[in-house]
Amino acid sequence: MLFSINTIHEGSNYRIKDREKALVFHRLCISENNTRKMIGEDLGLRPISVSKIIKELIEDELIFEGDSKERSSKGRPEIQLIPNFCCFSAISIYVVSREIKGALVNLNGEILESQSKLLPKEADNLVIIKEIQSILKYLADKLPEKSQLIGIGTSLPGTVNG
Repeated sequence: MLFSINTIHEGSNYRIKDREKALVFHRLCISENNTRKMIGEDLGLRPISVSKIIKELIEDELIFEGDSKERSSKGRPEIQLIPNFCCFSAISIYVVSREIKGALVNLNGEILESQSKLLPKEADNLVIIKEIQSILKYLADKLPEKSQLIGIGTSLPGTVNG
């Protein structure tokens, strides 16, 4: 089952705080020039709730604070909040014709590194496994500092008999 930000917490035990935290992080990831005030207004959250959530997201290194935004009124300066797209990375392995390709991607879907290996026509399972392992090792070694590898996905075309 695929989840979205609207369905991820359905049918499970979760705290309202967790849902709100996920909504705030999602909001930061899909739009630019976010501040605490903008997030509170857009999501209908109280300022104190937004501040607590932002504090947790900063402590978790999921976001960081940017520059202060120009204000036309008095009061606390509004600070831009920026998602840390490199806090988590994943590796994708896929096949195109006789070529095995791998990509290391961040949370924003940006390809951080890639590698591919062309397989000879006579390649057997051991050769294929060795090449996949080689690509995985290469990409895992390119993982950005402080980034966590959260998964490896594969996509194999055609029919596979088990």
